[in-house]
Amino acid sequence: MTQFVSEITVTAIESGLRTFFYYQAGVSIFIFVCVLLVFDEKPKTPPSRLQRQAEVHRQSLTFWSSLKKIMTRNFSMLFVAVMCYTCTSRTNLNLCNQIFTQYFPKKVNVVGTMMLSASIANVCSSIFYGIVLDKFGGYKILFNVLNCN
Repeated sequence: MTQFVSEITVTAIESGLRTFFYYQAGVSIFIFVCVLLVFDEKPKTPPSRLQRQAEVHRQSLTFWSSLKKIMTRNFSMLFVAVMCYTCTSRTNLNLCNQIFTQYFPKKVNVVGTMMLSASIANVCSSIFYGIVLDKFGGYKILFNVLNCN
């Protein structure tokens, strides 16, 4: 395997990983602050009579009928965007796993535990952000943030 950096030391790896995780935490905090600043608790204009009736109707739907209603093109696009985020996150974890096991071959148990913890944290954060998006309805902004490449 060709090394990208020649004569790398454990302290250089540690410094690079620390920087990597700080940047990742910074981006996450930035997105969280943007969510807090952009979303309003209530809409600026109150809902019309028809919207209130639709809300009452929406609350009385069963799980499967509401699932059929949300399976639209926009939902499919959102699903693809979230899956792209999940795939890049998993790829990131796999790359970190390869880096750790290459330079710390005797610490495979610790590496496995770290990657399992990171995977569980990713799942929990996805659920949390799903709840936040469902509560505040910011699917369009999420789609734009995830696809700003």
